[in-house]
Amino acid sequence: VLKRLLPDMYIFTDHYTGSDSGKSPGYGISLVAEMTTGCILSSECVATHSGASELQLPEDLGMQAAMSLLQEIKVGRSCRFNSPGIYL
Repeated sequence: VLKRLLPDMYIFTDHYTGSDSGKSPGYGISLVAEMTTGCILSSECVATHSGASELQLPEDLGMQAAMSLLQEIKVGRSCRFNSPGIYL
């Protein structure tokens, strides 16, 4: 979704496996966008069971996070530059 809208996007991935990932059986994703103004917007999603025994598919989780980030960009939420730590 994001690459189709923003072809000049830089994507960085990082993941933990095994004992480095803790005892959680799930997974999640964080997306961060830095605007040309220096403002940083982000979106996070975690896999949930949604009442079923299966976790959400990673593809569905990624789509949900991407759509959430696009909504943040669309709304144009303001950010406070004197407290950037709360946005990370």
